[in-house]
Amino acid sequence: MLAIEARAEYADVLERALYNNVIAGIALDGKHYFYVNPLEVRPAACERNPGLHHVKPTRQPWFGCSCCPPNVARLLASLGQYIYMVDDASRTVYAHLYIGSDSEISVDGITFKLIQKTGMPWSGDVTFAIGSLSAPAAFTLALRMPSWCDGKLPALQVNGEPVSADVTPEGYLTINRTWIDGDTVRLELPMPALRLAAHPEVRVNAGKIALQRGPFVYCLEEADNEGPLQSISLPLAGRAEIEPAGELFPGAVALRIDGYRDPQLVPDGALYESITALHPEPSSVRAVPYALWGNRGMGEMTVWVRYR
Repeated sequence: MLAIEARAEYADVLERALYNNVIAGIALDGKHYFYVNPLEVRPAACERNPGLHHVKPTRQPWFGCSCCPPNVARLLASLGQYIYMVDDASRTVYAHLYIGSDSEISVDGITFKLIQKTGMPWSGDVTFAIGSLSAPAAFTLALRMPSWCDGKLPALQVNGEPVSADVTPEGYLTINRTWIDGDTVRLELPMPALRLAAHPEVRVNAGKIALQRGPFVYCLEEADNEGPLQSISLPLAGRAEIEPAGELFPGAVALRIDGYRDPQLVPDGALYESITALHPEPSSVRAVPYALWGNRGMGEMTVWVRYR
């Protein structure tokens, strides 16, 4: 769909799949894999519920039918094909993904290098440099406005000077100028921590939210939050502080939110208990990128969390 029509919403789906579905399937050691990417895991349920035997609480060393691991490797090897798209008719170069790269671009017979450097996925600083351009050339550079910017416009500079750019109805910041060799564009994309709700027809997520910052969807792990995770709830308002998560991956960012935990109201040995009031206790909640979960031993995990 993106190859047929340049729309930022299509590239948003591509980016979300790459950062959350694809790389979540591989452990940080590069040797263990998921076939199923669950949004909630309770190891005891995976073990004892026959309907959940296919959901593994930890990544597996290999599979009898191993189509997914080599497909992931093939996708990563072809990643360069998805970063840019060129429309010769409008002389436009579309930047769909913010991934550090050194690409050779040809637009309407003009060939040059486009060198991208970025702090993504942990920060929104992106720089593009034009190289190997033999003569000045007029074309448009269209930069995707990710949905995770939540409508906040980025700071934009060309050769160190602030510039303004229009956002097209398709969701791209466009810079139309005559470019020369050595020109640079700097983009600072806002990365607010978002609380996402699901469509009402996704009924299992009713009354719940998910967290996202930049391209990453976040989750709660038992390694950071004492179980059961289902007793945790989050406010719909308030700041989500970022904090280092280098124990997961160099440069990784976690989210810290002041949330709540329901007290245990039903005593051990009982199944139900009559109650008249619920007084949640304040709790500091830590969320980590879903792509990095499951690398610190077995435990509960959930993406969707109750809100209050």
